[in-house]
Amino acid sequence: MNRILLILFVLTSFFGSTEAQVSKSSEYSRSKVFDKTEKYNPAIYKSLLDSADFYLGKNRNKCFDFLEEAYILTTNSRYSNYQYQVLQKLGDFYTFYKQYDLAAINYLSAAEKTNDNSIKPNLINLAAESYVKAGYYRQAIKLFSKYKMKRNSNQTVAMNILLSDAFLGLQKTDSALIVLNIAEKLAQQNKMVEAEIDIQLRKAKILGNQGSTAELPVLKEANAKSKRVANQVYQIETETKLAEYYQKNNMSEQEIVSRNTIINDLEQNRDVLKKEKVDVDGRIAEEKLNLASVYISDNQLNVAFSMLNTLPGDLEKGNDKNSLEIKKEVAKLRSQAYLKAGQKEEALKSYEEYAAILDELYSKSELEYKDITQLNNQLRDHQWRIDFLEKDKQIYDAEIDMIAKEREMQDEKLSYQRTFILLLSGLILLLLAFIIVLIARMRIQKKHNSYLALKSLRTQMNPHFIFNALNSINHFIVKNDERNANKFLGKFAKLMRDILQNSEADFIPLKQEIEMMQHYLELEYMRFPDKFEYDFVIEDNLENTDIEIPPMILQPYIENAVWHGLRYLESGGKLLVKMEKVEKSLRVIIEDNGIGRAKSAALKTKHQLDHKSKGLTNTNGRLKILSQLYGKEIHVEITDLNPDGTGTRVELVLPLMKIES
Repeated sequence: MNRILLILFVLTSFFGSTEAQVSKSSEYSRSKVFDKTEKYNPAIYKSLLDSADFYLGKNRNKCFDFLEEAYILTTNSRYSNYQYQVLQKLGDFYTFYKQYDLAAINYLSAAEKTNDNSIKPNLINLAAESYVKAGYYRQAIKLFSKYKMKRNSNQTVAMNILLSDAFLGLQKTDSALIVLNIAEKLAQQNKMVEAEIDIQLRKAKILGNQGSTAELPVLKEANAKSKRVANQVYQIETETKLAEYYQKNNMSEQEIVSRNTIINDLEQNRDVLKKEKVDVDGRIAEEKLNLASVYISDNQLNVAFSMLNTLPGDLEKGNDKNSLEIKKEVAKLRSQAYLKAGQKEEALKSYEEYAAILDELYSKSELEYKDITQLNNQLRDHQWRIDFLEKDKQIYDAEIDMIAKEREMQDEKLSYQRTFILLLSGLILLLLAFIIVLIARMRIQKKHNSYLALKSLRTQMNPHFIFNALNSINHFIVKNDERNANKFLGKFAKLMRDILQNSEADFIPLKQEIEMMQHYLELEYMRFPDKFEYDFVIEDNLENTDIEIPPMILQPYIENAVWHGLRYLESGGKLLVKMEKVEKSLRVIIEDNGIGRAKSAALKTKHQLDHKSKGLTNTNGRLKILSQLYGKEIHVEITDLNPDGTGTRVELVLPLMKIES
């Protein structure tokens, strides 16, 4: 749009116009900040930032629009000294919406734009903190190594705490402890007691993970310091860590004392804690639930029921996510208590209430996930706009300078006719360049969107598998089958860890995919041990090749075989997963002797009929996107195994790919 307006400007200039005018961009609502005749007015810049502050947390789009206007203003040389402030505000904006990687980029840009060494260290700390929160631990460490500058004691302590978090994120616990010890010594020298408490809590966590006996003394020392400085927030936090330690080590008497202390502190300091944005009622409810759990474990059932009946009323009446979480835990604990008391009907009733609340929480979480995904996409689009504003300004200035030079050549050297030809040629070139750039951007954007869509589909797991797995764990717990519950939970955790580790990759080695499918079928076999048997038939040496396959691409088909075919059999079910190399393709065959697709559909409930399989839908979407990105055809065919409609055969043909790392 800007370039089309620029062409119109050149034509009007040629025929006698003496003033360059650029209208607002239809996409960004730009101000006339490039007009060099406009008077310098810092009040405009200040009002834009004030407006952005006002709308932060109230109207996301308006807040960003004001920040964008302010950024455009600072691209004018008369306002360029303010640019670091706008970038810092953008960092605050993304921090508020928990887009920490974008926040780090803007804080770092702000640090690079300012020459004030009293401001720069704070911006560097903010950038590093954002990198740590985003999980970019190596970037945070590199940042501190790159910007070596004089810092005051507060900044140095904060820097070392952040460094310890980064090292801990990389599982370098020894380095984290070294940095924390340096920070603690400096905090002691400068009498920064609250910083000491914060450091000791971090040290205690590391020591606890290492199984060190020094964890408890460190926690007790931190708790004592919090009482000396009369910091209610730290008192509750340190007491909570002590209670968690007692819980972890089965020290029920000490845990009860600590949790009652927390409840008393919360109730006595309600007003002070609310000013510190502490959810007092929520924390009280949480501690009472913990106490009830302890009393149930100690067979003090009357005390446990009494504790469950004294929760803050507003929390149990509410329908928000926090209230539902509390009601879910109450129902779960009541079910456990009734079961211990031998009241099986009441236990079942409470468990059914627990399951219903769990369903409602799942629905809310699913909606939240969609909202968060939409928000992430919008905020990244905002950052894309900011990134291109500076480039647009440079192009704009270059184009304006070119026009001025051409007009000067016209006035001094060239005739009217030759100038017209040159300008016309220049306009054609600009238009062609604009078209070429536009087409290139559209292609890049299309490919970028495909990668985003692929990443979104790749990170989604079938929610029914997770929900059913958790129900299975709970089933084992209710049956007091602790061994199978622990065994199932361990296998489930291993599978989830493998899935998360591979969630960022388009392709993984075939051997890893086979291992994940074997782990997955072990879980399904534990749940339906008498229903079916399964077998993997892998062509010789196929696992040891460099063939790669999209992660978790087979799971939805295997899950359908188990859940819609084999689980309805009384016994004798068989599942075959066969892999073989056919010319330049990998053929995967999944066969089951279940009841078949038609009969399975007839057995479905109305809810199941209305529900579309997310696993297969996501898998088909992934296959389609991968085909487009890599120009390879992927073939899937699902047929009945037998003429009477029983059994199902899935044939998946994938091209052999070796993806460059």
